[in-house]
Amino acid sequence: FGCRSHAEALHEGAPLERVISTSLIFSKPQAAAKSRPLFFMTEMYNTRMKKYTSVAEYIDSFPASTRKLLKKMRTTIKKAAPRASERIAYGIPTFTGNGNIVHYGAFPTHISFFPGGKARDHFKELKKYKGGKGTVQFPIDKPIPWALITKIAKFNVKADAAKAKSARTK
Repeated sequence: FGCRSHAEALHEGAPLERVISTSLIFSKPQAAAKSRPLFFMTEMYNTRMKKYTSVAEYIDSFPASTRKLLKKMRTTIKKAAPRASERIAYGIPTFTGNGNIVHYGAFPTHISFFPGGKARDHFKELKKYKGGKGTVQFPIDKPIPWALITKIAKFNVKADAAKAKSARTK
């Protein structure tokens, strides 16, 4: 990976119970104690690398406390997008219609929700959560905003239907 941010993301996203060992590479080996690590080299069994055959298999691979949150996420999205199909895409559970609606996944300290950039921009309530352009990280040790997840999923279902409609009329 060669880039500190990529390696940190990989390290942060690795399920804690699957990390075997982590070694640090320093910019100045002779002064390792004072130097900041350039990147992490991690040997792990990473759930994102495993080829899951179903969403249930993905969810069942986590500890009970995380499974409970993943099952609640799944149920919440299913209620908001009842016609959507489920599959594994990019190694994580995904709801699809005409295209991807939302993705979600579990990590050691958070549940990631991937609604996409338009939803992230539209829902200002998401600003208080860590994440990237199209991602949101809900800390596992804090209440997860299930009603907001419902609103976002419904927003993405409408956007997916509108996109499909405009593609048909072209």
